[in-house]
Amino acid sequence: MSRARAACAAAAASLVLAALTACDHSAKGECKVSVNGAFGSAVTVDVDCPSAPRNVVKDVVVKGKGNAIDKGQTALLRATSFDSRSGKIVSAYNSGNLRLAEVSEKGLGDIADDLVGVKEGSRLVFKRPGLVDGNRQSAEIIVVDVFSTIAQGKKAPAPNPAPSGMPSLSVADGGGPAIKASGQPIPELAVVPFVEGSGDQVSKGDTLAVQYAIYDTKGQIVDTTWNGGKPVKLKLDKAMRGLAEGLVDQKAGSRVVVLIPASFAQGEGDRIVVVDILGILSSSPGSDKTAASRTRLAFVSPFDASR
Repeated sequence: MSRARAACAAAAASLVLAALTACDHSAKGECKVSVNGAFGSAVTVDVDCPSAPRNVVKDVVVKGKGNAIDKGQTALLRATSFDSRSGKIVSAYNSGNLRLAEVSEKGLGDIADDLVGVKEGSRLVFKRPGLVDGNRQSAEIIVVDVFSTIAQGKKAPAPNPAPSGMPSLSVADGGGPAIKASGQPIPELAVVPFVEGSGDQVSKGDTLAVQYAIYDTKGQIVDTTWNGGKPVKLKLDKAMRGLAEGLVDQKAGSRVVVLIPASFAQGEGDRIVVVDILGILSSSPGSDKTAASRTRLAFVSPFDASR
């Protein structure tokens, strides 16, 4: 074979190899994920993932408009992990339950840094290589909905007449509550919505994710989560009586003022408590709500009557 023919043959072989490589790349393709289900609800996925990505890939599929997440803060989220091969939930990782988690490696593993700066109200899809059954050809698909840590809803009408001890309420910088106390005593338990949410109704015995501020009748802060901006979990079956009773039938997403007489407030004097009901972490036995979850963080709540 002449040198010219050999060169032509080599060139042809190179073209064939390039074409085959291109076809092989096309066949493998990228890991494509389609998420089914509204933000905040249970989700399923349709996955076309012939090969796992080499590194963690993050896609923001819904851009939220809330506060940006800071490293180390407590986030309220729903994370669901799927096997890229079957599209089935990998319950050993993230089973889709609502939970509170610290945005750190301890709280969220290697996706924590990717959540920093993301705005509340966002939906993200993560693709992680080789984390399902140790199979390097598979990927773990994680759908993460990041919820607001401030009550979201429409402003409720002012009560008429207002119950005794009802303060005037406004919104402080950062979204928390600010009150001007009336100085009146609180003779009986009363609940006044300030923001009406649209989530599930709270049932007796539920465990909630909340932000709160507790005041005396002079308007002095007794305790609050807003200084650190960290929501906590509140178990109604262990809360002071005024909250255990007052929050029942309120909706997730609401901000409510609970006026608690001393007899319902562990005998510490009358109390004004402003509560943002962010979500229902776990439901009471017999409830048909499906938001059940255990949080990863162990908070001690000032609402806990067992302290």
